[in-house]
Amino acid sequence: MQSYGTEISSLKLEIKVLVEKLETANAKVQSYDKEARILEQEKIHLEQRYQSEFERFAEVQERCNRSEKECKRATELADRTRADAAISGTPKTFQNLSVSSPAAVAIFTIDGYFLSYSNVATIRTLWDNGMKLIN
Repeated sequence: MQSYGTEISSLKLEIKVLVEKLETANAKVQSYDKEARILEQEKIHLEQRYQSEFERFAEVQERCNRSEKECKRATELADRTRADAAISGTPKTFQNLSVSSPAAVAIFTIDGYFLSYSNVATIRTLWDNGMKLIN
């Protein structure tokens, strides 16, 4: 009977140690769950806070892409114009062509005359319609 009591005593002690470990593990789990909830709330708060910045960045990126395309078109137009002017052999050839900004502001120098166009579409329209820039 005495060995039975000793065995029960050692099992009770083992159960007590295991219960303490379980309580410690449960406390850690609760702590991690609380931290995860706090981090999730912080993530949601930051997403809401910077949503307008994300949208603004997307808008700026789209504007940049459009500007790059417009600059490319302006450069192609200038190249075609130079080629046409060189082929025609007229004295009114381009001496200088500059696309100075993403907004595609073009400044032309033709035989010492300065023409400035803030809208490349205007230049393209004039060129496509066969109109001369300078009489």
